[in-house]
Amino acid sequence: MKFLKILLIIIIVLVAIYYGVGACLSKTYTVTESITINKPDSAVFKTVADFKEFAKWNPWFEKEPTAASKIEGTMGAPGSSIYWNGKKIGEGKMEIISLEPSKTISEKLTFIQPYQSECTNNFSFAPDAGGTKVTWAMDGVSPNIMSRWMMMVFAGAVHDDFKHGLQNLKKQMEAN
Repeated sequence: MKFLKILLIIIIVLVAIYYGVGACLSKTYTVTESITINKPDSAVFKTVADFKEFAKWNPWFEKEPTAASKIEGTMGAPGSSIYWNGKKIGEGKMEIISLEPSKTISEKLTFIQPYQSECTNNFSFAPDAGGTKVTWAMDGVSPNIMSRWMMMVFAGAVHDDFKHGLQNLKKQMEAN
């Protein structure tokens, strides 16, 4: 009986910590990574805005090259999109919602499986010594405590993926 009381107290404390700390975690998140590419901003912008090119340098298709994908719309224009579905990378869609040539691209990123969520993906381009500084950022809202805890865990992985993807982009762009 004493064991059950101790177990119950431990469970209550853990639940209190989960909800108490979770309620204090930020409802919003931002993941950002940058790299300088030794190419003009117009060339880098054009590559990033083209989902056919994105499929070549993004870190997720590299993890699962056999994932199904579908590209729609006029490349480099609002409304163009890429859809993917894979066992490892899940299912989702990314659509350009606005852009300013050689300066910014804003995309709506919708995750369908394994978890449903939406966020904004942004790329910015700025002149930098000998090339273009590219910044890749993801902004979103974690509406509940479970999603706030998940973002604490996944933010680091997303940051690593952004870093790897930008390195792939740099390697691809500077090889040409």
